[in-house]
Amino acid sequence: MNFIQKIKNSIYSPEFYSNIPKESLGSSIKYFLLLILLATVITAIVPIWLFATIGQKEINTIPGKVVNAFPKGLEVKIKGGKVSTNAREPYFITIPNSENSSNQVKNLIVIDTKTPFSATKFDQYSSFVWVTKDSVFTKDRSQFKAFDLSGVSDTTINRGFVASAFAKITPWLKYVTFVISVFILLGLYIFNFLRLIFFFFLAFLAWLLLKLIKKPLSYADSYKVVLYAGTLSLIVEVLAGVAHWYGFPFMFTLITLLVVLFNFLPANLQRK
Repeated sequence: MNFIQKIKNSIYSPEFYSNIPKESLGSSIKYFLLLILLATVITAIVPIWLFATIGQKEINTIPGKVVNAFPKGLEVKIKGGKVSTNAREPYFITIPNSENSSNQVKNLIVIDTKTPFSATKFDQYSSFVWVTKDSVFTKDRSQFKAFDLSGVSDTTINRGFVASAFAKITPWLKYVTFVISVFILLGLYIFNFLRLIFFFFLAFLAWLLLKLIKKPLSYADSYKVVLYAGTLSLIVEVLAGVAHWYGFPFMFTLITLLVVLFNFLPANLQRK
């Protein structure tokens, strides 16, 4: 039986479900792995397309924005682990549009090599980074982190230096969409793959349900059944995601159990 036919029969085919116990567990798992691969690809189409168009375009503009944001004429020299600058200190590199932002931090970097570090002064500077004479300080919530510059080789940082650094990075930016796409596909597939663990619980519920309707199966066979019965649940989830609908509580579980119920109910009860 081909894969598409199995998808159709997994939604509704009492005859198909009556033969599932005769199948091997490996065959049922193989079907489910192919199913989640298909679901993963369909689910990933929209986010990958958005990133490949809008996201990649924005990423390509980052080098130019960073270079242009670096103040013209500013030079920061690191020599022997000590920082010096040709600017009047404290020198602030502000965050664009920070005046219109609700963010309390207004500056990206402050360079002040004359003032000893203190937590109070750091907060007054309202900056993410403070470059002192021999260290770089950042703040993570209430914790301060210091990066000693004694191990940094002598260098001069100016707009030309920044442009040169990004010139080395820029050729690799075209691969960002590919890398992100791989992560999206892997992430979605792993998420769906982990359903195999959840199905141990779902198989127990199916086993109880089948006992109640007098169609008892072993727990192992119930597990094989839910691997197929989850097909409709997965389809609904994919369609709900495309429609930006979040479904309802226990949607996957309830739909799967309903599929089990309707495929194992006696035909005369279904007609009623």
